Parts: sequence; C-alpha cells; structure tokens
Amino acid sequence: MVKIYHNYGKPLTNYNGIWYTCIMKWIKQKKGMRNCGQIAIAVATNTPYKKIVKLMKHENGTYTSDLVRVLRKLGYKCPNRLKVFKKNKPQLAIARLTYPHKSNYHCVAIDGNKIYDGCYGNKKGKVKWDKGWRITSYLPIKEKK
Repeated sequence: MVKIYHNYGKPLTNYNGIWYTCIMKWIKQKKGMRNCGQIAIAVATNTPYKKIVKLMKHENGTYTSDLVRVLRKLGYKCPNRLKVFKKNKPQLAIARLTYPHKSNYHCVAIDGNKIYDGCYGNKKGKVKWDKGWRITSYLPIKEKK
C-alpha cells in the first residue's frame, strides 16, 4: 500500500493561455518497489494510484510506451517519445531522472517549479537528490480539449 499526502497548490503560471490551479497529491514510494512511473502518473494527473496500476496492468518498472498508453487512456495528450531536458522545467510532465554510474532511471512528476518524487521528495514538491542525479528527459502532458 502507498501513503498519499495532500498538497493544495497555488495557481501556476500561464500555460498555453490558461491559468491552472493544481492540487497534487504526493505519493510515497515504498523501499524496494519499482513503481515510480505509476506514482508519477497518479500525481501528475491527480488520479488514484490503484486506477493507474489497473490501467498499467502491473506495478513494476515502466517503459515510455507504458506511460504514454496510460496517459492517453486518461484523456491526456503527450508525444510518443521523451523530449531532451535542457534548462527550463516544463509546466506539467513526467520526467526521467538518471543516477551517475547506473543504467536504470527514476520517474518523477513535474508541476511548474515543483518536483514530486516518491522516493527523494516531499509533499511540498521539494526534492533532495544526491550529487550527480539529474533530469535528462521528460514527457510533456496536456489535457485534451
């Protein structure tokens, strides 16, 4: 079972001509679990974690194609592939974090200037990463109109 914390956010910056107010729920990832992709989607879309797992059909590591498929089932628009992270954080996205000297990666939810990380973050959207950890790519998310 995962713990869910409520974070009542403030209005975000203007995004595509629309002002958004987001209420994100931070979800703590249990030690040893590989469900960061599911958690990131649940947080970014404000969808119950159990529903994401049901749509994903597993609680294990995810591929970009898994993330895209579930986001689209939830009614969101996103590209088929990750975009390379340069400098500015996207307004709403699932981001890929890489660790130095390791081949695996970790997913987090980005909401403007906040990063929701189930392992190394908190309910306020702040993270505490070791030196060398960085966001390398992201999947921007937009609601369908």
